[in-house]
Amino acid sequence: MKSRNRVWGIIASVIMVLPFLLGLGGFATKASAAELAEGKANLILHKKKMLTELNPTIQNTGDVMEEFDQYQGLGDVEFKVYDATEEFYKLRADGNAVTDAVAEIQKLDSTATLKTSGKTDAAGDLTFTVDKKSGDDKDAVYLIVESPKDGVTKAANMVVTFPVYQLNEDGSYTDNELSEINLYPKNVVSTPGSLEVSKKGTANGEKLNGAQFVIKRTVSNATQYIASFDEKSGLYTWTDNINSAKRFTTEGEGTFTVQNLEVGSYTLVEVQAPENAGMITAETEKDFTIVADKTAPVKIEVKNDTIVVDKSTTKPDFEVGKATTFTIKFKIPEGFQDILANGDRRYPALELTDEHDAALTLKADGKFTMTAGDTPFDKDTDYKLVESGDTFTVKLTDSGLAKAPAGTELVFTYEMYLNEDAVADGTFNNKVTVETGGLTTEKDINVTTGGKKFVKQDSDSKTALVGAVFKVYKEDGKGGKLYLVVDSKAVSWESDDSKGTEFTSNKNGLLEVTGLEYGTYYLEEVTAPDGYVLLTKAQPFEISKGSYNGEGAITDSVVNKHKGTLPSTGGMGIVAFVAVGIAAIGGAYLYFAKGRRHIEG
Repeated sequence: MKSRNRVWGIIASVIMVLPFLLGLGGFATKASAAELAEGKANLILHKKKMLTELNPTIQNTGDVMEEFDQYQGLGDVEFKVYDATEEFYKLRADGNAVTDAVAEIQKLDSTATLKTSGKTDAAGDLTFTVDKKSGDDKDAVYLIVESPKDGVTKAANMVVTFPVYQLNEDGSYTDNELSEINLYPKNVVSTPGSLEVSKKGTANGEKLNGAQFVIKRTVSNATQYIASFDEKSGLYTWTDNINSAKRFTTEGEGTFTVQNLEVGSYTLVEVQAPENAGMITAETEKDFTIVADKTAPVKIEVKNDTIVVDKSTTKPDFEVGKATTFTIKFKIPEGFQDILANGDRRYPALELTDEHDAALTLKADGKFTMTAGDTPFDKDTDYKLVESGDTFTVKLTDSGLAKAPAGTELVFTYEMYLNEDAVADGTFNNKVTVETGGLTTEKDINVTTGGKKFVKQDSDSKTALVGAVFKVYKEDGKGGKLYLVVDSKAVSWESDDSKGTEFTSNKNGLLEVTGLEYGTYYLEEVTAPDGYVLLTKAQPFEISKGSYNGEGAITDSVVNKHKGTLPSTGGMGIVAFVAVGIAAIGGAYLYFAKGRRHIEG
């Protein structure tokens, strides 16, 4: 009888419920043997995860089972331990066999007396220290119940009855009573999840390649990162070292996809921005969840700061010496006010550098404005302007950096003019570079000034005429005229025609007008060459791209008619004229006299 009781005790002690979710290539670990008080035992659970169910007949032996080492542990799975001693012995007293009593205890689930509970750690391990005896000194019986977890097939309930004896590999029992009992609840996990990540820039939504990410999760308060994908198990392996984490990189259309993710919560972490793009603290980490039975991919868009600068002027063609407004615009990075973990600014500076052709001059006493959204910036307080040769730099001070509203458009205006080095139809470059202590962009524009050439000619012979004097005017839009005034450095316009600059044709009949913006003008002759009729109507002309010296430039002809001629008194001309007249009169007299005689006779 004693032998029979011992046998059923051993059988009951090793009956454990079939497993649950399978795992990702980890390693089974045996709980360290702690010193146990008299009458105490450790129930050590090793929760593993797999994609397919193992043979349900695989029997726990109570010892560490190395065949499970190939599977990764499944963390954060809750188990509850119930004391079912009283119920078990009542079933036995009612005549139930040991196996029948164990089967009934398995069904009790939460109706038994809860003794303790806990969750598996990141390695999938959990240890419960329990009493070997319960109640009135009866061998204890415990029911172990796994709590439901999304994406995990719940393992069957397990029953442990004391005393527990280790099994041999062939299933026979030994006389080795265990105080540390290793249990392997079997589990299957589902991997239905996929993640689609797209990376875009803040400047204009451009797709960005080269951004690098890692994926992390928290298991039993431990942070883990995807390390690799195990083709054999079909699961990802994990590491607690971010430097060993797998990096997912955007490419092609600024995207990447991660598949075969288990049900659970994750965080997408950006660890490196693309070249000339900046991370934004609010965008650096994105939480997402893979839900059971949902096959649609989780889509996440992550932004990086990018800047695109726009530079313009009121008109790309303008007059020499005339102050013209230039405008620089760009969006301040959205992460401009981010403070890093070390206390530094993410963007420690903001500078605008203007490099211009020698024919352009900054109007130092001109009007400067800087705004960002509704925020104005004060020159010399919020920003400094330093000029050096053909370059000037605008740099935000500490106060300017602090007040710059992230994500708004910064607009900076200033005045420049073309100087005496500017030639008509020349191309004069002006480039701006914007730097934020991390991002750089540049934009350049070309400006020019126009001109026109004329040739003064005889209307009949087309010979060149020297000494013709002209003035140039344009209409003022009010029915009046504004006359061109030119000095060595600038042009201006006056309503008083007496102040207008005079242009005189040279020995080749040529004259030219330069330093003007594109448009319609009028050439008005004020003095004609000697012997020629003064033009009474102004000649319109157009100044446009290439009109002065460009390909196909035309030199306009301005023609004058020669005045009529009269002979000088007493000169050879009058003698000849009189002689011809006398001869004509004499001839007429002889003709008529002859005719008269003929009639009379």
